[in-house]
Amino acid sequence: EHLADKLSKRDIYVDVFHGDKGQGARNRVLDAFKAGEIDVLIATDIAARGLDIEKLPVVINFDLPRSPADYMHRIGRSGRAGEVGLALSLIDHEDYHHFGIIEKKNKIRLEREEIEGFEVDTTNLPKVDKPMAKPEGTGKKKRKKKAAAADVWLNQGE
Repeated sequence: EHLADKLSKRDIYVDVFHGDKGQGARNRVLDAFKAGEIDVLIATDIAARGLDIEKLPVVINFDLPRSPADYMHRIGRSGRAGEVGLALSLIDHEDYHHFGIIEKKNKIRLEREEIEGFEVDTTNLPKVDKPMAKPEGTGKKKRKKKAAAADVWLNQGE
C-alpha cells in the first residue's frame, strides 16, 4: 500500500493484489491490470502461482521468497508464451547469501548489477548457520524413518 501511494503520486496507475483483499476485489484488480487500466500491479506471494497474465513484460522482486521453487514461479510470470520478459530482484547484503542458495537450488546463475552507492561488501557479511530457503520435500521420509526407529526401540524389550 505504501509503495502504491508513492507511485500514484508520480502519476503511475497502480493497484495492489494481496490476501487481505477479498476475492471479488482481487478479481477486479486483476481484470483491470489485464485490460491495461493499471500500469503497475504490486502483489504479494498470492500472485506467484496460479495466475495467468499474458504479455507481462517485467516482474520485480522487492523481497525474495523463502523458497527457491517460489522464486522460479515468480520470475516465470514474465515473458510467457514465447514473449520476451525481464525479471529483476532487488537484493541487499541481508539477501545476498539467500540469493546464492536460490541460484544453487535452481541450478542457475543470474546476472548481477550493483547500483552505485548500494554495493554489497561480501567481506563483512556474517556467517549464516541456517539458510533461509526451505528444504525441498515435505519431510515425510524423515518422519517415517524416525517413526521406524522409535518402533525398533519400543520392540527391543519383547
